Amino acid sequence: MRASFLSALLGVFALSDVAQTSDEYPEATGATPSHSNCRCFPGDPCWPSTQKWGKLNATVSGKLIATVPLGTPCHAPDYDAARCQYIKENWHFPELHDESSSSIMAPFYANRSC
Repeated sequence: MRASFLSALLGVFALSDVAQTSDEYPEATGATPSHSNCRCFPGDPCWPSTQKWGKLNATVSGKLIATVPLGTPCHAPDYDAARCQYIKENWHFPELHDESSSSIMAPFYANRSC
């Protein structure tokens, strides 16, 4: 009983140390969005610079994928009426999503957890 209490107590101290570290060193935990939404998008102040993305990419041997959202042709400045129509007509078919790194095939893992 005493051993499990000590283990639990040590766990609490370990977690409080992690929380303190993230407050003291925000760069260690990533950028913090400046708005109430839990996501950070390109153009937001919290979005990493090209140089920071480059450094991260170097740590994974150049394996990061610069994802272009599948629906990009349906929005300015990249609007393409024919491609947008194709996307709309095929949205519910997995083949459209198979080749895209921005696929919503698993919404929970596509940052829908907030």
